[in-house]
Amino acid sequence: MRYQYQHLRLDALRGRWRDAERCGFDVLWNCDTAVEPDRPRRKMFDGPATLAMMAASAKASGVDWPAGERVARFGEFVELADLLWRQEVTTFHGQFYRCEEAEMVPLPVQQPRPRVTIATHGPRTLRIAAEHGHRWSS
Repeated sequence: MRYQYQHLRLDALRGRWRDAERCGFDVLWNCDTAVEPDRPRRKMFDGPATLAMMAASAKASGVDWPAGERVARFGEFVELADLLWRQEVTTFHGQFYRCEEAEMVPLPVQQPRPRVTIATHGPRTLRIAAEHGHRWSS
């Protein structure tokens, strides 16, 4: 098994992603590690860096949410992430996100959950960060 060829040069990775899109694939997966599990001592790009490169070079997802919906989704996501990190089992029925008995086992070592920095841009997202700030920074 190969892990998305994350050890290739950046231009080769971008070429593979473009080829996958041309073939009709709408989802790309990557591995969240910095060493290739199948080949010892073989370095590869880490998962978050690879995802950022894919987002910067792949076609747009076709999602064009208005600004108000993007902010509402952000607020709901912040709320859900907080619940998931605090509880072993979470059921959530929001307007945009839902989960049924989602398990987070084991819970984070940091209690009540890890500290998180919320980057915002604009007064509405800043308000979301401020409203959740006492929970996010505790």
